[in-house]
Amino acid sequence: MQSLNKLVLFILLISFSSAIGLSHEKITFEGNADENICEEVIISTNDLVFLEDRWLSEDSINKRDLKDYDLKISELDLEITYENPIYVNGSRNVKICIKGKEGIYNGIILFTEINGNGGIGTWLEIYIGNEFIPKEVKIVNPYLGKILRYSAILLFFLIVYLVFTIVEKRKLRLI
Repeated sequence: MQSLNKLVLFILLISFSSAIGLSHEKITFEGNADENICEEVIISTNDLVFLEDRWLSEDSINKRDLKDYDLKISELDLEITYENPIYVNGSRNVKICIKGKEGIYNGIILFTEINGNGGIGTWLEIYIGNEFIPKEVKIVNPYLGKILRYSAILLFFLIVYLVFTIVEKRKLRLI
């Protein structure tokens, strides 16, 4: 009887809960000052969703504690645009645009279902101005390919030698 009660409770919880999903854990915006920089995120749910943005002070770059995100965008040299609220039936692209002065900014957008059963967020990293845009650095060793190729050949001969040695030792034991 107890297991039946637990099963019924579990089914009820699943039926009243809602699943909300987001395609990105973090969105990075890179661009020049005073130009619209836009990115898209895909949200998945079956509900009306409200969006809310929160911001981190400039002296606290790259923190990931939600309680530190207590600024409104009006307190920064930024503007943000997105549709709010949005109705999602399945999945939907949401376009988020940023415009602002040079600098590095960190924020979060929270997506909350109207029924209050689900919510999710995505971190925002904004690099505005040429000196702030992180450059991708690739360190390529031109000899790495040759080393790996010769290592594979050496490993092959080592395995053949070990197998041959083991077989020979077994033959000696049998004699």
